[in-house]
Amino acid sequence: MRVQGTQKMDRLRDRKDMHAVEARSASSQVYDQSVPGIPARPILAAKRRRQLHPFFYRIGPVTLSSCSVLLIGLMAILYLSQLGQAVNANQQIQNLHQQQATLQRENQDLVNNIAQEESPTYIIKHARAMGLVPADPKAIQILVVKQLRAIPGDDQSIQP
Repeated sequence: MRVQGTQKMDRLRDRKDMHAVEARSASSQVYDQSVPGIPARPILAAKRRRQLHPFFYRIGPVTLSSCSVLLIGLMAILYLSQLGQAVNANQQIQNLHQQQATLQRENQDLVNNIAQEESPTYIIKHARAMGLVPADPKAIQILVVKQLRAIPGDDQSIQP
């Protein structure tokens, strides 16, 4: 309904414009200079018709279909290009996920190896295999050096 109302308003506006043009041409008696004796009203009506027709009405069917084929071809090329980029990105994401899973497995294996090698039973077993035996607490001698100062720093592993 709204479209019909708009169309009616457009027709009324066109009628008013045509009446205004007729009134101006009748009052001033404007004639076309190229053809003497012919009033300007039909020429103005033809100009108005040309203005109302869109551009694609003026081109022929062969030109219109060739332009359509070119546009469709261009859109297909753009679509295939974007599709190829999406497939590439998806493949890279899958490769990165596989690499991440492999690295996580390796990390977990290393954590397990470290935990096993830090266990007291593992240390004792390998020390005995190398020929080391636990020291007798009664046979241990402790030396105290009076001039020895503590090493400055946060690293507790090198402190005396």
